[in-house]
Amino acid sequence: MFHALSTKPLPFVPNASKKAQACGADGRVPLLFHIVDFNNGGIETSLIQWLRVFDRARFTVTLSVMHPSPAFETQFRALVPDDVKIEILADKSWLNFFQARRYAHRLSKLGRIGRDVFNTLAVRPYVKRRLAQLTRRHALIVDFDLSLRRLAGRFDTAWLGRQSLQLRRAARDAVRALRRHRRAQPAYGRRGARDVRRHAQARVRTAECNRHRAHPR
Repeated sequence: MFHALSTKPLPFVPNASKKAQACGADGRVPLLFHIVDFNNGGIETSLIQWLRVFDRARFTVTLSVMHPSPAFETQFRALVPDDVKIEILADKSWLNFFQARRYAHRLSKLGRIGRDVFNTLAVRPYVKRRLAQLTRRHALIVDFDLSLRRLAGRFDTAWLGRQSLQLRRAARDAVRALRRHRRAQPAYGRRGARDVRRHAQARVRTAECNRHRAHPR
C-alpha cells in the first residue's frame, strides 16, 4: 500500500513535466525505488517483483539502497533486472562501519549509541546530498520502506511511501486478539477491557520498535 508523502503532481501523463522530459531524453519516465537495506524478508522480495513489472517502453527504473548488506550482495543483487541501475547511497566504506558490525552481530549496546550519533552527524547529511543529486534525475521517488520519510517533500520531485506490511500485520493481529478475548469473556468489565486495549496497543508499538531497530534511520 502506497501513501503520497509529497503533494507534487505525478508525471504519469503525456507531456507531464519539463523535469521528467529533461531526465528522460527518450520520453520515458524515470522512477527511483528506495530501500534502506536488504534482509531476508518479504518486503525485499516484493520490491524485486515491483522492479520487474514496469513497462520498459514507458519507464526507466533505478534502485536506491542505503547500505549494501550481505544479503543484498550475495542474494538479491543478482535478482535485480539487468536494466535497473543500482545506486548505493552510503557508497563509502567508512559510512558503513557500524552497519557492517550490525550485520555481523557484533554491535554492542554502546556501539548502537555510537551508531545513532554517527548516523545523525555523518550518514544522514551525506545521504541527503546524494539523494538531492538523484532527485534531479528522476520524476518520482518511491520510498519502499518509509526510511526516507524525514526527507519527503524537501525536493522538487513527486514522492510516494509504502507502508510496512509487517506493522500493518501486527496491528491487525492485535485487533483480532482483542476481539477473541472479548468474545471469550463478554463480562470482562470496563477496566479489564481497557487493559486489554492497552496490551494490544503495546504489541503494535513493540512491532514498530523492532522494525526501527532492524532498519535504523
